[in-house]
Amino acid sequence: MEQDFTPFVVYGPSKSGTTWLQKTLDSHPEVRCHFQLQVFPFLNEINKVAIRGNAVYSRLKSPFKGVFPSAEDERKYWVKLRYFQNMRRALDRSIEELRPMFPKPEDQEYLEELVLETYRATVPKFVIDQPGKKVYGLKSTTDLEFMFKVYPKAKVITIIRDGRDVATSKRFHMQKRGAFFHGDEKSPFLYALNSNKWTKKLAFGLRHYLGWFGEDHFKTYNNDNMKFTEASLKKFSRDWYLTTSFILKFQKQFPEQFLVVRYEDMKQRQGETLAAIFAFLGVRSDEDVLKEVMDATDFKKLKSNQKDSFFRKGALGDWQNYFTEADKRLFKQQTEDLLIELGYAKDQNW
Repeated sequence: MEQDFTPFVVYGPSKSGTTWLQKTLDSHPEVRCHFQLQVFPFLNEINKVAIRGNAVYSRLKSPFKGVFPSAEDERKYWVKLRYFQNMRRALDRSIEELRPMFPKPEDQEYLEELVLETYRATVPKFVIDQPGKKVYGLKSTTDLEFMFKVYPKAKVITIIRDGRDVATSKRFHMQKRGAFFHGDEKSPFLYALNSNKWTKKLAFGLRHYLGWFGEDHFKTYNNDNMKFTEASLKKFSRDWYLTTSFILKFQKQFPEQFLVVRYEDMKQRQGETLAAIFAFLGVRSDEDVLKEVMDATDFKKLKSNQKDSFFRKGALGDWQNYFTEADKRLFKQQTEDLLIELGYAKDQNW
């Protein structure tokens, strides 16, 4: 199995339904789909699929509440995440150190191939953890350029969602995590401190050493009164734009190896959509297995499994309840014409 191994990857912007899709795939009797197994990490994600985080305060609560089976599983996830990130950096540093020693072009190519062979020997050991499955894959942020070098025949399932709904869902999600952005401050004084990188460091120091300016100094929102700040909407909308654009670039290069799924179709035509996904992976898609999978991963069940869980309400068009005219202008600025390209808007006059 390991000699012929070729993985599939589920990859899409955060809060686009990738975790729901991962759980759905993993419930199929012939499929193993890992949650957040980042075996193909980026060397640097900034300005490629995300902009730098700019929360002014965070309690660092786990973003995955209710997703991992246990706290122990989540602890191991964080260890493996850092392990694979460091492994790729270490291999990259090793190649750069060896290049001057082996300047011939054929030796340079061989060094790069050695890295790929190292991954081909390592990845199956982590991914093939349940014997008897027909296909194995993972849901995670993925450097697609690197992955296709390691596995040229790999498959990708990407789930696309209206970026405005993504930003709305992300805002609530980050609030649950305890992350607050510039503009969430209750007092004008703290707002002013966080307006400058040096005074922002001062506020951080006062919080860290004296316990000042903690969570009670920031506004929290519920479903009735949520508001974006400029900083939060810029972060969430730009991340959606960069990640989606990155994925679609590779979809154009490898059209036969990509399946683009819309979150809206998963909600409204789940059976039909899942049948297409299973056919793409080459596994059973008969009525019995579709019923089994849909019963096991009904969105309402996932949402109700745990209070304050990772899953929210997954509503379509929920952004209309929260976007102001200023929010619309900022979103358009950060995402250019991507909504139109994806068919979520006819023009910029939405």
